Parts: sequence; structure tokens; C-alpha cells
Amino acid sequence: DSLELAPELSRGASIQQSDIRSQQLRATLTAMNVNSIAKAFPDWVAADSIVYSERGHRVRKPDFHRVFTLLFDSEQLNGALQHYIFHPWPATWYLYR
Repeated sequence: DSLELAPELSRGASIQQSDIRSQQLRATLTAMNVNSIAKAFPDWVAADSIVYSERGHRVRKPDFHRVFTLLFDSEQLNGALQHYIFHPWPATWYLYR
């Protein structure tokens, strides 16, 4: 995986504290002026990835432990959104204002 946060940093870490293994991801987060990165669901316990639905179908459980929140200074947010619009990341990103 391209981004990891140590358990003690799961509620928020700077880019420098984060283990970002992808140079492209690090460059993008830096260009977007991200203040900190946090796990959206820090208390999520990754368990078996296959579960059964109410109807008995085998389904893959979402990887909620891989969902992150990016925090910006309020004056940096518009620039980050513009960067995202003109340089979309290949994966699906959700930016909420």
C-alpha cells in the first residue's frame, strides 16, 4: 500500500510523519498543501475480508481501514480543490468541504 500511519498516529499525522511509499502520492499531497492525514475510521478492526450478506451471498467487506481524511488550512482548501480538478488522482478521491 502507498500510505501507512503508525497506530499512535492514526488520528492525525503530518506528511513528514506518514509512511508514504509512493513518490507520486507524496508529491500530490505536498502540492495540495495537505496539513495532516488521518484515518477516517481509526478504530476499525480489519477482520476477514469475506462475509455473508443477509441473503446468504458471499461478499467482500470494504477496506474501511484504508479510508483517509485529508486536513487543510481553510485558506489552502480552494487551491487543493483546484489542484484535484486539474490533476485527478487515478484512484477515487472524495473531497468534502
